[in-house]
Amino acid sequence: MKQAVVAASLLMVLLIAGCKGSPSPPSPTPTPTPTPVAACVTNNTASVRFANNSPNAQYNVIWDGFQWTTLGLKVTSQYYEVQAGVAHTLIFRFTHNNQNACTPANPVPLQCNSYTYSCDYQNW
Repeated sequence: MKQAVVAASLLMVLLIAGCKGSPSPPSPTPTPTPTPVAACVTNNTASVRFANNSPNAQYNVIWDGFQWTTLGLKVTSQYYEVQAGVAHTLIFRFTHNNQNACTPANPVPLQCNSYTYSCDYQNW
């Protein structure tokens, strides 16, 4: 009887050990997806455009010493990418005589922001 108890005990140990089976391999750790960086961050830029709100004057827009666009009556330009965080020179000049239509400005656009600059000369 002693041998039967020992044999039964040994059989139970083997059965329990066999039930565990082989361990499953660990799940692979997911690779985090990098957060995309906006171009305006990478390039340190802002977006600017220019508007003519005047009902009777056309302007040449001078940005940092270069004419970027000519604005007809009530026209808004496309957006342009410019360096952010630095002062720029902005001048609106009348197309017919090249005189300043508004006081020159020195805007400092902030990174990843959009701006619309305008000159509202009214000649009644």
